[in-house]
Amino acid sequence: MVAYDIWFVSFDYNLFKLWSGELVLIQSMIHYIDPAASDELTQFISGFHFSVNGFGLWKIRPEQLINRGFIADFQLLHIERGKLRVTVRGRDHFCLPGDFVLFEPFVIYTTEQLTPADLYCYKIRFDILPEFRKNVFFSALTDCGRVVFNAAELPSIEGIFEQLCFSAQQKQLGFVAELNAVLRLVLVHMLRARWMKKENAEGCDAWQKNRHNFSREVELVGKSVQYIQEHLDQHVRIFDISKNLCVSENYLYKCFIEVLQMPPSRYILQYKIRKSIEMMLALDITIEEVATELGFSSLHHFSKTFKQILGASPRIYMRGLREDLL
Repeated sequence: MVAYDIWFVSFDYNLFKLWSGELVLIQSMIHYIDPAASDELTQFISGFHFSVNGFGLWKIRPEQLINRGFIADFQLLHIERGKLRVTVRGRDHFCLPGDFVLFEPFVIYTTEQLTPADLYCYKIRFDILPEFRKNVFFSALTDCGRVVFNAAELPSIEGIFEQLCFSAQQKQLGFVAELNAVLRLVLVHMLRARWMKKENAEGCDAWQKNRHNFSREVELVGKSVQYIQEHLDQHVRIFDISKNLCVSENYLYKCFIEVLQMPPSRYILQYKIRKSIEMMLALDITIEEVATELGFSSLHHFSKTFKQILGASPRIYMRGLREDLL
């Protein structure tokens, strides 16, 4: 007997149709895929996990022409109706119906409505894991800062977000799994669109950046992140991390700049702020208790840090976040 290694089986075209009350097989095709034959893009995306934090329909009225702010996680915006100008890192992006926009965490952005009628956008808030590799994924997606994906770049997904809204409103079983599946599907399409052009993008070869994950620097940052997560209730310093990893503070600092494009102190504060939002959304806990759990010296210290990073106090930010998500 010959053994075959079957990794994935899928059926294409319409397999069945209803004919006089019976299901009749009309056309089918089975694909057998060997894992060894997997392509670079599949290998790349298999190294990441996506955690959905929320989903909602964003409606902007004409009188709310300009919005400015920060977000604590990744945000995928799908323009359903209207026109929008998005400004990120000093660069303007013009968005039409059917386009997608990808926002990264803790980067200030401005949106300006360009139509006299209401603007409708669907958005998914999500995170990318492992923590220390999310910059690699974002760089692969955005291709030198291009955060907008035109409708022409991607396959049609007409009606998919309306279905998600219906599932959320009806509280249908499996909604979270459905939402995760849609997010992953869209990200694969977006990566594929940029992946095909990566040979022509100078200095933006996503695959080459992904190979950097095997370096000593990434290994140390990964261990540092783990240490930070295990000591969230403490005032963690770069000295503590470097001592635990038996490396110099200067070298560890350079590792964070190389891998995460930020110093350790900034990363620690951003991570704690993201964790505080997660705690306030999921737990019956006061802001004072959150501040204590995350190692802040006082409620004032926590609120001040939160406002510095996200532009609003914890109470105002959380009120807006809860109103924004289904």
